[in-house]
Amino acid sequence: MFGRLSRWRIKGHYTLVAGVCALVFVGCTDRQLSDSAIVAPNPTARLATMLTGSARLNPSGEIEVMGAVPTEQPQVSASRADSLAQGWARVFAGMVRPSLERQRGAPLNIPALRVCGKTYFARSAFDPLPPALPGYARRSFGPYWIVTICDGQTPAVSLAVSAYATDLTLAGGRVGFPKSSGEEFKWMGIPAGSAGLPFPPEEAVAAMFAQTGRRVAAAPELVIPGHSMPQLARWHLRLDSTALVRTKDGTVRQQDVYVGMRRAGDTLLARLAPTQPDSVTFEWLSPPPQHWTGPGAPPRVRHSANAIRSRGMPVVFEPVVGVLAPSVEKH
Repeated sequence: MFGRLSRWRIKGHYTLVAGVCALVFVGCTDRQLSDSAIVAPNPTARLATMLTGSARLNPSGEIEVMGAVPTEQPQVSASRADSLAQGWARVFAGMVRPSLERQRGAPLNIPALRVCGKTYFARSAFDPLPPALPGYARRSFGPYWIVTICDGQTPAVSLAVSAYATDLTLAGGRVGFPKSSGEEFKWMGIPAGSAGLPFPPEEAVAAMFAQTGRRVAAAPELVIPGHSMPQLARWHLRLDSTALVRTKDGTVRQQDVYVGMRRAGDTLLARLAPTQPDSVTFEWLSPPPQHWTGPGAPPRVRHSANAIRSRGMPVVFEPVVGVLAPSVEKH
């Protein structure tokens, strides 16, 4: 159901392994970021005070976020992603139930699983791969729709549906795969009590505002850091003015921050690391020859290729371990 890419190598940066940057908190004397940054849902009037510029609420009181980014490759719509997610839940959720329940920390009622809430577009950090590369590789490095699946009324599964999953079919509510497939779906159990993975933009904005006192000045955009699980995507928030934040290298002023989950119950503010790799080198296997009749597994040739980082997009984040309180910053 999904392909496997291996032996990742990063050009231009040596601290990134397998396309995922490890983010670690350290102590600090100012505002330390922890589970205390998770805030209760804010009334619409309160949330509106955290926004300015082109950032706004929709008529339902939800924050308007950036939508799909067009590419040369065809993409499925959000509604199509929802339909595919429901088909996945119907057939495949039961197959991975043990891992979902471990991640969730609670049992799942498989027959009760239904798509719920809003579906968000998670932008890839990379340019689209060339059409000559296998579809599973292009999907793996591409954008995803993040769909929440509820067990009754409770968020239970975060399912990432590849925006490039245009070859999938639906018949009788069941998903059909082409002969060559992979990386169409990636799933994670949502920890019990959490609103989702990643958490909603309203929580991201409220957590950021509680830490920095800054308002968001543009529509939030969900971005996948490097080549990692789409559920680890972070909300890119453009602030109305710079905030004084603490990193491992000292205190810096930052106007763009990224808000996301490090582990259940924690929030994380991060900034784009000053040094970013230009590309990620990966290996892929050619499809097996058709009509193979020889003994053993069919021969497959190993190739390498580069995924090029899109301009301004994050592959490596630098954790923000503290924020100087606005009242202190003025002195």
